[in-house]
Amino acid sequence: MIGLGYGLLFVWCVLIALKVIGQIAENQVGAQRAKNESSGVLVLNLAKFKNSVELGAGRAVLDSIDPLPRRFYQDLDQYSRVIEDPEAIRKLLEYPGFRQVLESPQVLELKRDPQISADLKKGNIVGVFTNPKVIELLSDPQIQGAFTQGDLEAALNYALTSQGNGERR
Repeated sequence: MIGLGYGLLFVWCVLIALKVIGQIAENQVGAQRAKNESSGVLVLNLAKFKNSVELGAGRAVLDSIDPLPRRFYQDLDQYSRVIEDPEAIRKLLEYPGFRQVLESPQVLELKRDPQISADLKKGNIVGVFTNPKVIELLSDPQIQGAFTQGDLEAALNYALTSQGNGERR
């Protein structure tokens, strides 16, 4: 019975992970198709595998055993679309709330930090987010309070709208 319980728990965790990773892969495939680029084999296969598992009754079964709220997948979709599009990142950073944070003295001080600049140039995101100065900034109540959930949603919607016509990409 214990082995059966662990086996079911393992399968459950794999299915939920597949749903999350497959959603990200599906978004990446869609973004690359929009740019007329080809997707990597692994990304394409993950998206196809997620879709094949969700065919027929699979979707209903996954939805019934999934502990993550539907909103999580909607947010994941938005975040992955912003991260994949440099233009969307630029627009997100231009949003008034982000601009206010980016122009704060604490953030300007971080921009001048040589260790953080070196990590950014190398693409060492882990190094940036484990830097004590960045951790201190992220735990600052003023910075944390700069955005409510509604502000963040508005910023994401702003970043994901195409310029000029207001349509979502």
